[in-house]
Amino acid sequence: MIKSMHVNKKIKTAIIDPVGIKAGMDLYDLNLANALRAEKTDAIIISNFDSKELFVYRTFNKECKSFFSKAKDILIGHLRALYLIKKRRIKSVIIHSFSFEMKDFIVLILNKLFLFKTILIVHDVSGFAKTDSKLLRYLMLNFLSSKIIVHNAFSKNKLKQEVNVRVLKKVYIIKHGNFIDNLSKRYSKDQAIKRLHLKLKTKYILFFGQIKKVKGLDILIEAFSKVKSTNIKLIIAGNPWKDTFDEYQRLIDKLDLKSKIITYIGYIDNYNRDLLFSSCELTVLPYLEVYQSGVLLSAMSNKTPVIASDLEPFKEIINDQNGIMFKSKDTYDLAQKIDYAINNPQEMINKSENAYKLISEEYNWKVIALEYYKILQ
Repeated sequence: MIKSMHVNKKIKTAIIDPVGIKAGMDLYDLNLANALRAEKTDAIIISNFDSKELFVYRTFNKECKSFFSKAKDILIGHLRALYLIKKRRIKSVIIHSFSFEMKDFIVLILNKLFLFKTILIVHDVSGFAKTDSKLLRYLMLNFLSSKIIVHNAFSKNKLKQEVNVRVLKKVYIIKHGNFIDNLSKRYSKDQAIKRLHLKLKTKYILFFGQIKKVKGLDILIEAFSKVKSTNIKLIIAGNPWKDTFDEYQRLIDKLDLKSKIITYIGYIDNYNRDLLFSSCELTVLPYLEVYQSGVLLSAMSNKTPVIASDLEPFKEIINDQNGIMFKSKDTYDLAQKIDYAINNPQEMINKSENAYKLISEEYNWKVIALEYYKILQ
């Protein structure tokens, strides 16, 4: 049983997130803030989305067309955010980190100038754009962060290789929460298929999320060309990150898979996200690198069976009882695992139920809020 906190004084904190709705981080922010507020912590969100919640403030824009406008938005948005936080007499801020670049460094410098205690959630120990600065990482982790949060043991072990003992003492493992409370509505598979105007007699598998090189979409496309199961289609849904979909489309054309692959390229709203997960037999995560995955937790929250590459962060969540793993980069093994999953639907349903039970208990936002509360004191 999870016990509520006994709070002597109300703690104030702010989550500053310029990424927000652009990559589904709005749900993370809302879940964390709501869980903290339920435990008598005065948490606010400052991001790029609007909400009916009175504790959400918008100082950033959702879309910026040029590098200059993006840089301007980040700088002005943060200054406005910090002014708001200072006005509300908040002393600690929670910042998401996906890279260690100049823009990230400037944000933490501003926090330091405003004398805020900075809780840095390091989602990616190394940025996947490969543009991180070792010097900026050193300064950000050593001198500009009061506490550092990572989502799993793998990430902490990676940090061990790059930081000294003093920094490691302020690193805490707090899990990424589930998305069970964020489902717009639970739809049956048939209902979801009809709403997406798909065919009821066809079986669908799903690749969902930002399309990055490290997500291994090309591995999945090649594996799909080797799948023996009939009457099955692959759905690719997401937005290309720092790239276009062109190279994947060329691969689809080369393998003559155009009639077997459905694409939804672009931003996917929450309603259509839930329809996609509900309509598919399974979600495949063929990643080459990962530190943690919101897509995995989304699939499990929707009770959609999962197949994922055998990377260490996935192994911390997935086991034989709640999912299937394949040898990373091995297209033949992935094809065989997809065939197995399609031909054993009841086993996959059982695995998805076990996955749902796991994340509803161990990846519960109330549990997570308790961990954050200890750090914020």
